Amino acid sequence: MRGGGLHRWMVRQLESAANQAGCWTRVEAFVGRGFVDLVVGHGDQLIAIEVELTAARIPNDITKAESIGATELWIIAPNSTHIGRYRRKTKRSTGSRTRVLVLSQPQALRALARIGDHFDRTV
Repeated sequence: MRGGGLHRWMVRQLESAANQAGCWTRVEAFVGRGFVDLVVGHGDQLIAIEVELTAARIPNDITKAESIGATELWIIAPNSTHIGRYRRKTKRSTGSRTRVLVLSQPQALRALARIGDHFDRTV
């Protein structure tokens, strides 16, 4: 897997949470315009997840998510101090068909658990 130790650890934690929620996952998915850190599928939802340690890559992340028809792109910040800057960067990339969310790692893990809770109630 690409990225440094913190990046790889964050991606693996998200992959594990998604799998526990009953989702299928693909780590380092090649999408034609590069790689997405994690792709998560559940029902008709397709979520591209990018763990970003810098805001500079966000416009490219949006392009990659759109190229696979992702319903959502989750930009995962390493800590809460980055969230505001990342959200400002996503606002400059308006016009995206993909819903873009900027989350901390704990927020993303909780959101993935909620997907699993919803799945358990609908089966």
